[in-house]
Amino acid sequence: MVGFWASSPTEVDRLAEIVKQAGGHITDGPRQFPISSSYYAVYFEDPARNPFEITYRIN
Repeated sequence: MVGFWASSPTEVDRLAEIVKQAGGHITDGPRQFPISSSYYAVYFEDPARNPFEITYRIN
């Protein structure tokens, strides 16, 4: 899996929409995940089924 950092939850949401428009498949999120109250992410696959994550974490 390849992960990318986002600068805000809004950016995670915006990038998730771009992923969908580009033919990617959202597998989970975008949402806050229970592993941490500061963890907001989207998981997705590209058309070749390679997994990716875009994450925002409050420091």
